[in-house]
Amino acid sequence: MPSEQKDIDFDSVLNLESQYYHEGFLEGQLEGAKQQFVEGKQLGIQTGFQRFLVIGYYKKLVALWITQTKQKLQQGVTTDDSGKPRDYEKILKSLTDLQMLIDTLFENGLARTTNSDMDIQTYESVSKRVRAKLRSLLPIFNQNYNAIEDLSLKIGGSVQTEQQDEW
Repeated sequence: MPSEQKDIDFDSVLNLESQYYHEGFLEGQLEGAKQQFVEGKQLGIQTGFQRFLVIGYYKKLVALWITQTKQKLQQGVTTDDSGKPRDYEKILKSLTDLQMLIDTLFENGLARTTNSDMDIQTYESVSKRVRAKLRSLLPIFNQNYNAIEDLSLKIGGSVQTEQQDEW
């Protein structure tokens, strides 16, 4: 009997390692992309919460101080609790300006939730100015800025104030 030679394609057998490597590589890329998406979403939610927490806290703190200052003006008070003379008209003006600055981060009474590059830049700029003005007003109300920041850190975790600090 003559031996019959059949055409057997051994190339597919020889390329199994390469095929499985390629499949594993693609699977790993897909899994990594899914994980990065989830981590990015978690970071975004955490950062948004922290920012809204801080700005909301500042907004309510300033509203409280405005109410207290108006009461002192109505009562005709001209000194603080330690007897130091205070110009409550000027303080009220500073508080009102600060409140208007904070309100630039809100739209129709709600914090803006858009996340464009311009919105992030606006938030960073406004929050720096708010913190600076707040620091100058805190001693008038016998408050400590570090105590306010510590409270924010305890409730919301680490607050990122600089875009370069994010990564």
